[in-house]
Amino acid sequence: MKVSYAALAVACFALIALTGVSAAGPLDPPGGPITPTYKPLSELEPRIAISAANTPGDADSLFKITTAGSYYFAGNITGVAGKHGIEVALGGGNGAVNIDLMGFTLKGVPGSLNGWAPGNGQYNLALTNGTVQGWGGHGVSVGTNSLVHLQDLTLTLNGGWGVATGGALRLRNCTVLMNVQGGIDAGGDVDLSDLAILLNGGPALLADTGNHRIASTRIVADGLVNSAPLVSLNGGGVADGLSMKVSNSTFTETVVRGRTTNFSMTLSADGITANSLVENIAPNEIRATNCTLSTAVVNLTDDGLILFLREVATFGTTNAPTLVRMLGSTCMLKADRLANGNTLATGMVLLDISGSANRVHSTTLATLANGNTLVRVAGAVANGNTIEDCRLVASGTGASTAIQLSSNNNLVRRNEAVRLMGGTFIDNQGANNAVGPVVTAANILTSNNPHANVAH
Repeated sequence: MKVSYAALAVACFALIALTGVSAAGPLDPPGGPITPTYKPLSELEPRIAISAANTPGDADSLFKITTAGSYYFAGNITGVAGKHGIEVALGGGNGAVNIDLMGFTLKGVPGSLNGWAPGNGQYNLALTNGTVQGWGGHGVSVGTNSLVHLQDLTLTLNGGWGVATGGALRLRNCTVLMNVQGGIDAGGDVDLSDLAILLNGGPALLADTGNHRIASTRIVADGLVNSAPLVSLNGGGVADGLSMKVSNSTFTETVVRGRTTNFSMTLSADGITANSLVENIAPNEIRATNCTLSTAVVNLTDDGLILFLREVATFGTTNAPTLVRMLGSTCMLKADRLANGNTLATGMVLLDISGSANRVHSTTLATLANGNTLVRVAGAVANGNTIEDCRLVASGTGASTAIQLSSNNNLVRRNEAVRLMGGTFIDNQGANNAVGPVVTAANILTSNNPHANVAH
């Protein structure tokens, strides 16, 4: 079929003409001045500079916020004696206040009160992007019933806590450094991530009331004399990624305590005097060097704990009666390595079980000292415990006991003892204990008992 190019061109011009008639508007602009069609920044995100004109203070505050909204610093702010830096007291006792420090510093002076001090209303509060430094009281002090979000802050050299809150607390990417009373004291739920809590004069983190979630947090402490623990997480929750280094310090009780699940923690302790290093948590790795501990390295008093440990080990002159003490019942323990590296720590018990119905399995216990007991099951209620599939290594030159049973109705099977050096594999002093037969290198090939314990 032949196409007429002339006819096609006529059709195109006709279509353009019709479209132009229906879509085109007038070419002349409307009369009057030209005005912008966008909204100003003040409508999209109203922000108010903190100043004497916008947020005047009162008898106990340098500045006071009484209206919900977003605020910002236009420069550094220096406090005065006898006053808080910024107080929040909203009408009706509720609302949201966001303060952006814009990289500036909220700085206290001797005799000043708290740096940021919202009251006891039901507030949703945020403080971000700057430094809170040198206040006579706490860096941040918030009453109960508020949700507090702190991000991209340095809280340092304050006379009280870096952060003290009675409500829920969320911190992101903050440094809490060298505050006199301590790092963080939280009275509600806690959500922490990417923190450094360093060299404060008291406890690093107390969160004993609400639930907690902790990730990627580093704690360093040195030269403390504390009645309270360095870290206390008795509220319960989840911790994944908490590393601690503590040195040359004395604690009345323990260094770290808590009730938590999925606990991933490393603790390096050097020159510590305390009752124990950790209590009622599942540490991932603990290395104790030159420590003096009156009870144990790890002290477990609660029931129902599930513990997966990579390493608990002592070095140097560390001395403790027990490496891991289990007083609770219905607990489960699996450890890659429980080790006493102090050759002078004779008489130590590496794992001491005095509760009932506990299970220890697939655990390696090793000692370099003489006369240690690697596993002891003893006590009036230490019944119904299971010790199975463990490896027990005694590398000292004197006799050690691999497993000592001083209670009744326990099960011991499929364990391996290495280098007992004339010591005792299984010292069964109780009644009705189910103990697999002991086989040695001489008869291991002829033994077919699936519950046998092997010594070599």
